[in-house]
Amino acid sequence: MLSWTSVRRAFGSLTAMALLVGLIAAPPAPAGAASRPGAALLAWRVRQTPNQTVPNGDLVSDSCTTARACIAVGDRAGGTGLFVAFAETWNGTSWRLLATPTPVGASFTQLVSVSCSAANACTAVGSYAPRVGRDIPLAERWNGSRWKIQATPRPAGATSARLLSVSCSSASACTAVGSYVLLGPRDIPFAETWNGARWKILPVPGPAGASSADLTGISCRPANACTAVGAYTNRSFALLTLAERWNGTRWRIEATPNRAGAAGSGLSKVSCSSARACTAVGSSSTSGSARTLAEAWNGSRWRIQATPNPPGATISGLSAVSCSSPGACTAVGADFAERWNGARWTLQVMHSLGGTVLAGVSCPSQNACIAVGRHQDGLSTVTLAEAWNGTTWRIQATPNPAGTFGGVLRDVSCTSASACTAGGSYNRGPFGPAAPLAEAWNGIRWSIQAVPSPPGALASELSAVSCTAASACTAVGSYDASVDVTLAFAERWDGRRWTVQAIPSPSPGTSFAELSGLSCTSATACTAVGGYDNGAHTTLAFAEVWDGTSWALQTTPSPVGAFYSFLRSVSCTSANACIAVGDQGTVTSANAPLAERWDGTSWSIQVTPSPSANRTQLFGVSCSSANACTAVGYHQNNSGVAVPLAMAWNGTSWSIQATPNPSGARGMFLNGVSCNSPNACTAVGSTGDEHLPIVAEHWDGASWRVQAMALPFGATSADVRAVSCVLATACTAVGEYPGGSDTSLTLAETTF
Repeated sequence: MLSWTSVRRAFGSLTAMALLVGLIAAPPAPAGAASRPGAALLAWRVRQTPNQTVPNGDLVSDSCTTARACIAVGDRAGGTGLFVAFAETWNGTSWRLLATPTPVGASFTQLVSVSCSAANACTAVGSYAPRVGRDIPLAERWNGSRWKIQATPRPAGATSARLLSVSCSSASACTAVGSYVLLGPRDIPFAETWNGARWKILPVPGPAGASSADLTGISCRPANACTAVGAYTNRSFALLTLAERWNGTRWRIEATPNRAGAAGSGLSKVSCSSARACTAVGSSSTSGSARTLAEAWNGSRWRIQATPNPPGATISGLSAVSCSSPGACTAVGADFAERWNGARWTLQVMHSLGGTVLAGVSCPSQNACIAVGRHQDGLSTVTLAEAWNGTTWRIQATPNPAGTFGGVLRDVSCTSASACTAGGSYNRGPFGPAAPLAEAWNGIRWSIQAVPSPPGALASELSAVSCTAASACTAVGSYDASVDVTLAFAERWDGRRWTVQAIPSPSPGTSFAELSGLSCTSATACTAVGGYDNGAHTTLAFAEVWDGTSWALQTTPSPVGAFYSFLRSVSCTSANACIAVGDQGTVTSANAPLAERWDGTSWSIQVTPSPSANRTQLFGVSCSSANACTAVGYHQNNSGVAVPLAMAWNGTSWSIQATPNPSGARGMFLNGVSCNSPNACTAVGSTGDEHLPIVAEHWDGASWRVQAMALPFGATSADVRAVSCVLATACTAVGEYPGGSDTSLTLAETTF
């Protein structure tokens, strides 16, 4: 007898019910999304960069704390096992991949649910299997900088156990549910709770006479009021809905209705906006077809709600639901969504792609939802995200994890209009890990350069590059030395080849160190900056200097009262004059701007203004002299919208400059900047506007002015990461854009 969980896992929650009742039917053919022509060319033009692409990925759950802060998790086929887990983060403008650790000895790993109580506090759960053995529960924790595996107990005597859903009401209060097996195919429900220090198993009762039972969804509002849902089979092997409630002391089974005449019913997920208002969704099979199912809890009992089904669909079900209030819920199915307005459910139009399967949805507000899943692109599966803005659903470009030929360029350095070097990463083979990527521009075309990885690296990438001549470039980045250890590294280009340089660790035994910014004033003078874990779960800024022979650490001060600091960019006008910028976390702000200055002897923290008490980050800095620097980034206004930020250093103090937001943009980030003089700077970034997704802004000494940037033909979105200008009118910008198969392709644009 197949259990509800095993069928969901093998075939997806949307078709599980149909398979249980023996249905075989092709999914309805969804309408394709029309492509939009590229944006107006204006002064920027696209320069072709080489790529290879073969995608693979599937997102199954997401959690959003705001419309601009989401984490999604999933898995991909390939690598050393059947499944490899991965995560992506949404910042309001674009999705990007997050590295997730794999348990030692795992042959496959799956993350199937995620819950965030804050943008820097997320927990994801799932399972993994060693090379010889059965499923083991898995939990991973995101602290805003990296994922870390947490120890999770397994029920006594269990031969196999999986966590299928998690809900966190705070960083120190999470509850996860799943099922385990003692002997034979019988699934038994269980739960675990996180108290900020460790996971502990909670006893969960099973329905009387059940031959198998699974809990597949949970929602806690607050920590001592959790509702879990799923399904169980009775003695007659009929599949029935299941709900259990946690009151802070014990679990109790609640009576749930089953649709009259249904051959079977199951609940997939649940969302509670309060202890007295929960909505659970799933599917039921009736008269040879699978239909949508929704049930509502009013504090006293569960009641079935009428739900529509897509016209013409014989197989339909609801895989996930998210409620921002009792009168505002959104549920998703394979390629459709439904909206609850407090009185009834109505179907919503979605822009589906071929073979779409939506598996997760999160709504941080009544007018903002993100749904995630996958769609089929030829023989490949690629990740998919769609966003609801209160009026319409729109497809978002999502990157695909390791297993994608292709790449991204994160930084660029030009010594002339015909000599630029860009650095980033690509994926080795269809299921391989990330590897460093360098491309060179000779004035006519871009070409790929061979870049070695550090010895023993499992994966590696370049974050920044700086050239003092076409034959003298330095690049820095990070690599995975083992499953749970990420370290910084550097490479040097001598005009013929790249070679790895030895670089000291900022702290003995650190598990995380990354260099993200670099500036060279000569072949024998470079400064790199980044952040590292000091071993006490605190990220601190650090700097390293190259003297032509070796790299050495420099002491960088930590801001008073900050619980983390990170330097993301640096600009040096001489070996004795550098400015580095980034951000810090304080008690009053999750992110506040940070700037530090090197005077040839020591680093010192500079006072930086902040446009508001909301999140503020500086991503790039460029100095045309020791007394003239410009830093760029963004801040969140009181509505939670990202607003471009620029500030200038005059040798004495920093001051904020007014920066325009393009008309129609839902938000904007400035990622990089390059200045030829105090009166000539160009900054590049991304917006939330589909008609103008990437933009540049130019400073003429008096004001910033928006410049439109071109999109590659057929592309509907892009992200620019960095810019280098050899003249005020000769700039090169690099980044990435989704290709025809929704894969990440390298992007370069110039103004010449």
